[in-house]
Amino acid sequence: IAAGAAGGKTQAASQQPWTLGAFAARLAAMGLAMLGLFSLQMPAALQTRLAELSGRRTAGTLGGVAAMGALSALIVTTCVAPALVGALAVIGQSGQVARGGAALFALSIGMGTPLLAVGASAGRVLPKAGAWMTLVKRLFGAMMLAVARVWLARPGTARLTLALSGVATLVVSLGRAS
Repeated sequence: IAAGAAGGKTQAASQQPWTLGAFAARLAAMGLAMLGLFSLQMPAALQTRLAELSGRRTAGTLGGVAAMGALSALIVTTCVAPALVGALAVIGQSGQVARGGAALFALSIGMGTPLLAVGASAGRVLPKAGAWMTLVKRLFGAMMLAVARVWLARPGTARLTLALSGVATLVVSLGRAS
């Protein structure tokens, strides 16, 4: 709502070099953490408090399930928001409410069905942890560095952009060698 009320000012602010640099720095930091250069964790006091709260809950209660749903909604929202905004924009511009409603329903079925399948299988269909996870973690770290590189390419910081490209390429090549 705030972005819509601000109009073009939000887009103009998001294209400023300092804004792009801040997002690129966050992406690069997360990518480097995934590559194992340092560790990002919640503070120990917060981890302890959450573990205590989790230990007091009984499995299968309505409150526990609602809390898990609220937390998963926070995580899934960032993935679904672009598609949701696109669908809502098409509905708003075309005026085809029934078609838009069907598209939103299809989106919800597509998001919910895999979650229900994994939940009903009690985790038996999930892959087992192993060495392959290290390769996946390195690959995602390299992808985060690559995205940070793209964000930095806009303001024209050539040396940093080239350095991030080199790090991403090196990480992917080392991941294949091991």
